[in-house]
Amino acid sequence: MNNQRSLAGRLFRGWPALFLMIWLLDLVVLPLHEPAYTFGWSVYAGSVALTLIFVLFIEIIRRLLPGGWRQAYVLVMSFVLAFIIATSIAVYYQFGEFVAVSMAQFALRNPVYLMSFLRSTLFNIKGVGLLALALSIAWLWAPWQRPHRVGSVATKLGLLVLLGAIYLVILNQIHWYSKGEKLTADTSLALALKRCFSPNPTGLHAAERDSVTPYKVTNSPNIILVINESFGKKAFDYSDSSSVAMPFLRSWIANESDHFILFDYAHTNSTATDVSVPSLLTGVAPWESSRKVHTMPLLWDWAKAGGMRTLFVSAQDYNWGNLNSFLLSPGPEIFVTPAQMKAPLFNDVGVDEMIAVRKFCDELRALPYGSRFLAVYNSNALHWPFQQTSPLLASEPHSASRYQNAAAILDKAFHELHSFLESTGLLESTLLIITSDHGEDDKLEHSRVHRLYSFYDEITNIPFLIRTPRVWETSHSEEMAFLHENEKRLVSNLDVVPTILDVLGCYADTSNRSLLSALSGQSLLQPVPPDRYLIALSTNDIRQWEHEGFGIYRQNLRFVYSDLEGARLYDVATDPHQQVDLWPSANDATRRPFFSIIDSTFHLRRMVPRD
Repeated sequence: MNNQRSLAGRLFRGWPALFLMIWLLDLVVLPLHEPAYTFGWSVYAGSVALTLIFVLFIEIIRRLLPGGWRQAYVLVMSFVLAFIIATSIAVYYQFGEFVAVSMAQFALRNPVYLMSFLRSTLFNIKGVGLLALALSIAWLWAPWQRPHRVGSVATKLGLLVLLGAIYLVILNQIHWYSKGEKLTADTSLALALKRCFSPNPTGLHAAERDSVTPYKVTNSPNIILVINESFGKKAFDYSDSSSVAMPFLRSWIANESDHFILFDYAHTNSTATDVSVPSLLTGVAPWESSRKVHTMPLLWDWAKAGGMRTLFVSAQDYNWGNLNSFLLSPGPEIFVTPAQMKAPLFNDVGVDEMIAVRKFCDELRALPYGSRFLAVYNSNALHWPFQQTSPLLASEPHSASRYQNAAAILDKAFHELHSFLESTGLLESTLLIITSDHGEDDKLEHSRVHRLYSFYDEITNIPFLIRTPRVWETSHSEEMAFLHENEKRLVSNLDVVPTILDVLGCYADTSNRSLLSALSGQSLLQPVPPDRYLIALSTNDIRQWEHEGFGIYRQNLRFVYSDLEGARLYDVATDPHQQVDLWPSANDATRRPFFSIIDSTFHLRRMVPRD
């Protein structure tokens, strides 16, 4: 009996307990998300061996230290281990895998997002759990017990060097053979850190753009473009009468149904903000070159060339991914983000939505009376972890869904904007476009693939609305007819720039013909071909990620590809939730058009293995 107790004590106290805690972390995280990896015994065995070596390594260091230093070391390492475990759980909850190289690179190159992650997932009430976990690890490690003397100092130092060398050799082998395979949490983090310090010549940056030749804007309304962060059909589906998360926007559309154009089959160009927004504001498709997206004019460059006032107000901080540098080369006349608002971050890297929308209205109010303007507003309430409260609201939403609560707050922001436009008389002299960078939800139907590399309709099919002022409608009856005709056609937020430029009269002016012909979308004031196809992707010349994929949308067919699930095909006319994969039984005539699109597009072609 004493021998059994002694064995149990050795297994569940000291360094063996640390090893078991890290190794068996999967038992905690597996129910949180469908795994986004494959399993190979050899790679996993190597990963477990690295976990054991890592634990032995830190244990030998502990035994080398004198008493006081030993206890301090254990406390510090316990917090480090608790942080690794807590971070791994949080990441697995989001992605279905532990920390990967793309995540580590993104965090290290965008410290504002790293700090936001720490603030929202660890350093709040959850910090109490982190502290409890750290103290539990310290207790299991038993730092107050004097370690048994095993070997001399020289022996221990030699063993440290040997273990370190073996660790690096095995880690290097796993580096080459582990892509997409199951690893333990500590090994996944170590491998990510090993890989993430490679040079990154790609990405957004400040740019020298092609200049727009000045042109004359005639009979054009003001333009307001609202780009909503993570605004998906799960937040607002105007075809679903049971959706009540955004009652004001729904009632506004119902009361002015003759002024609103609602595009049922609108898709985003990308499921990642740092691809979608640059594409949306330049009219350059995500599959095109980095050079093109950095040389084509931004939307406000076109407006300034037409003599319009330009402004951009964002509820979210763009001090990540070099987005600020990209957007401010040269930038609109007025550029306001949380840094200029002097307001505290309230939801991830964004301020309270109500503060931001009121700032947007204030900036519009400050424009000289009668001046024509193009204004862009970027919301943030629907960004993860989804804004739940606002001190500026009389009552707060109480849905069981965090995403629906955030949608209700965004709805209050639309109410605020409408009240301002109506009270100032701008409502009847302004064309309003409401769209999104991509969709989102707090519970995805296709949960294995994260939003960043999911191209199912639940993420890519986004709200896209245009509200036209009465005077403009009267003088543009043909364009209004085309807008209504296109409501049932495939459209994209890539069409925003061409549509606005058509409203401004740029296509009637021959001075910028070459720039206009380089735009990838098309004006929605003109008929959209019924056989049009759309492409969405999130990894390209400016952005890489551990997993990737793309979507091709053609009539009612949806070709969805990811390196996690492979090729899939759905008919949303009969299967709107995309549950029945038609690709395995599809004949050559059905497959050929998709292969043709893939073969003609570099970034699609490099993703899809072909026999």
